[in-house]
This record gives sequence, C-alpha cells and structure tokens, in this order.
Amino acid sequence: MHIVFITDEYPKKGKGHGGIGTMVYMLAHAMHLNGHTISIIGQNNDKADDETEDNGIRVIRVAKSMWPAAKFADYAIRLNKRLRRLHREQPIDIIEAPELSFGLTEKISGVSYIIRLNGGHHFFTKYENRPREKKKVWMEKRAFAICDAIIGVSQFVYDITKSEVKFDKPHTIISNPIDTSAYAPDPSVLVDRNLLVFAGTIVEKKGVRQLVLAMPKVLKLFPNIRLELYGRDWQRPDGSSYSEYLKTFIAPQFSSQILLKGEITRMDLKTLLLKAGICIFPSHMEAMPLVWLEALGLGKAILASETGPGKEVISNGKTGILINPHNPDSIADGLITLLKDPALCERLGKAAREDAIKRFSLQSVAEKSIAFYQQVKSAKYK
Repeated sequence: MHIVFITDEYPKKGKGHGGIGTMVYMLAHAMHLNGHTISIIGQNNDKADDETEDNGIRVIRVAKSMWPAAKFADYAIRLNKRLRRLHREQPIDIIEAPELSFGLTEKISGVSYIIRLNGGHHFFTKYENRPREKKKVWMEKRAFAICDAIIGVSQFVYDITKSEVKFDKPHTIISNPIDTSAYAPDPSVLVDRNLLVFAGTIVEKKGVRQLVLAMPKVLKLFPNIRLELYGRDWQRPDGSSYSEYLKTFIAPQFSSQILLKGEITRMDLKTLLLKAGICIFPSHMEAMPLVWLEALGLGKAILASETGPGKEVISNGKTGILINPHNPDSIADGLITLLKDPALCERLGKAAREDAIKRFSLQSVAEKSIAFYQQVKSAKYK
C-alpha cells in the first residue's frame, strides 16, 4: 500500500518536534520495512517548498503561507494540490492524519481517510475548561465528516471525542508505539534510588503543582530524596511563566530537593529515566502519553495518574502504581509505598517491561495499523 501521513511535526534536523512527530516517524519506518510505500506531507517552517528522502520515506513539506491575510485558505489550496500530484505519481491507498488536518483536505476518489485520535480541540478544551475556537470546531467537525474510519490511541480519548463531536464511523483502538529495542533496561546506567523524575510540559494539567505539594510529606520520611522536573515551560493566561508560578509552592527549605530543570533532549531524557529510582506522571488528563510507554519499556517503577487512560496503560500494583492526581496526599502515599519497598519497585519494573513488549511494541502497533487499513479498504466498510 501507499500510505500518506499528514503532519507538520515529522522530525526535521535542527527543529523541535512533539510526541505525534515521534510516533509518525516510528510508524512510518516500521511500515516501510514491512514493504509499504510511505510518504509524509505537511507544512514547512521555511518560506519554500521542500522535499527530502529519509531512509526510503518521502518527506514533502509545503511552504508556509506568506499572504498577509487568508493564510489558512492559501495553505489548504497548496496542500491539496500537492496531495493530488502525489496521487498521480503513485496512487495513494490510505491518508492518515490527526483530528484537525482533514479540515484542510479535499477527498480524493478511491483513497481511504483515517483519523488517528491523539486528542483534538474538542477533547482538550473540554478537560481544560476553556472556550472553543470557532474555526477549529468547524475544522474538526469537517474532518470527522469526511474521514472513513478512526483509530483511537486510547479508549478514553475515543469515548470523550465521540461524545463531544457525535460521529459514527468504523473505529479501533491502537495505542501509540514505542521501540522496545531502543527503550530497554541498560545495566550500564546506575540507578539512583533517591532520584524522582517527572517529564512533561510544566503546566497545571500535568499535575505538577499537586506533585510539588505532595513532597513535604514524602521528604519528612525520606529526607535524602530529590525531585527533578524536566520539560518546557508553559505560559499562563496572563502571559507569565508557569514554572515561576510553580516555584511559589516550593518552601525555601526544600528548594535544593525540588528542582525545575527545564527542557531536555529525547536522548538525554532516556538516560535520565534509566537513572531514576521512580518515574512520576500525575497528569490530570492525557490521550496516550508516549513518555509513560517509554518508562514502561525501560522497566522503571512508575507512579501515574488513575484518570484518563491511566488504567489502560498501567495495571495498578502490577506494572505500576496509580494515584489520584488531584490529591497531593494520594501522590505522597504512592511515593512512600515505593520508597519503602525497593523490591516492589524491581517487581513493578520487570512486569512493566514485559507488558510494554506485549502491548506497545512498535512492530505490534504497526501490524495492527496495517490490518485496520486493509479492513477499511475492503468491502466490509464500503
């Protein structure tokens, strides 16, 4: 099959990218190795069109609009023109994109359009309790109207999105993948049992404020531990730094043990997770967080949120510990349970690794995705 992914986040040298970019990169290369033709198309950060080849993957980037107005319409026209040209060069079987992207596209006859739900505008605005933007609401509703099928990265994100948008399309649930050969335990990295690590954007919805508030109770029993928080800062509604706001909840006597460390590269983050005694992810809401899966693959003891897709990712007491992310005492008690019992941490980490290989491996996710594509292309859904 010729499979096209629409994304602006496919990794580009010298440019940052998010979890969706990483996920598409992994899936694209796994599918290519399985014999499929893969193309990537999305918006370029630069002023000119760009086309490169990445180990057999064709990467097409359409230039940003330079129009002083109607940038949206200009880009949509040029994106559709480039998709039609790509289809003429080699007929496309599947086009996959996140929620908003199909709001820009025109249907090409004979091509199946699939949305992979990673959490769109309706999903996040509901859980962040913020106003919806009319343009994004229209785009997302149009995207669900024209798509042929849907892949939810968790049952949670699928159910919430469906309840908000009211679509009725064939669907399946396939988690985001991890490369379990790359994200594996490394005996050469010495584990620091006193190191607790959070990784994610420093923002309220990630549960970092409640985590900070939980720490005095933990430090009272374990005075030698330290919490390091890694991730990019978030801008609050008034334009101020969330990291600076978060620091106001850290008592002076704990300032050397609760540290905001800023952004980190993916490779450095992997090493840091390996080094951590406990990985902490107290998010209030997620779609399917990649870093959780990576920590599972690395065989780490994990403390994570019971809300959202938490129970889909982690079996409480078997592959990790689930807590109420809104309750600092729940977070503290979970940490204390793990800190008191190193043997429990070892058992959880081993089971987490085994579960990651079974359920979240890149090859498994790629195979499930291809099988669903083939079902969508078949008469079963026609």
